[in-house]
Amino acid sequence: MAITHAPRVDPLYKLMTVLTLLLGASPALAATTDLPEILNNLKNVIEPLTALVMMVSFVGGIGLIFKAIGLLKRFGQPLTSMQQQGELAGPLVYFCVGSVLMYLPTASNMVSTTIFGDAGAHIFGGGSIDFETAGSAADLLSYSNSSITDKWGEIANTIVLYIQFIGFVAFVRGWFIIAKAGARGEQPGVITKGIVFIVSGIIAINFVPMIEILKNTIWGT
Repeated sequence: MAITHAPRVDPLYKLMTVLTLLLGASPALAATTDLPEILNNLKNVIEPLTALVMMVSFVGGIGLIFKAIGLLKRFGQPLTSMQQQGELAGPLVYFCVGSVLMYLPTASNMVSTTIFGDAGAHIFGGGSIDFETAGSAADLLSYSNSSITDKWGEIANTIVLYIQFIGFVAFVRGWFIIAKAGARGEQPGVITKGIVFIVSGIIAINFVPMIEILKNTIWGT
């Protein structure tokens, strides 16, 4: 009988899920029944979680660079050409991905500008984390009457904020996936999968500009 293995879950997603549940179920959040206060607490969780992802990214970037240096040391040892063949690509991948992860704010802003131009979201402008620079649901509800905006605006803002945060996590995960391409014997398609995560993450971070682009494309300005 064939044995089926459960799909492997990314450790970064595990960490983010656990922390979101722990912080989301804090006493301050559980003790209140006021919807605006609940939404405000949910939004306050995003910034420390984003800072945690950045810390994990920075440490991971340093680890990849040290790993690349360790691999390059092998070229100074008496190895046969057969042993050295194809090994240079690994350290180069680790160096590139490690550098991106160490300078994640700059990388995120640059990719956003590359894809969306001047409308791209720079969530790390001014040396701090600010998802509001990527737009809010209020921008999407501007065509609605004031009663709809007042009733659903805050809920929509929180939903959009979490979409942007999930996009940021996907952006980081994409680079870690690309780093796997540096390992010998890795299956083909790893880089493509990583690029998909990176682009999808940037689109999620720029959720509001993306909706505006689609709206202008379909219905015109």
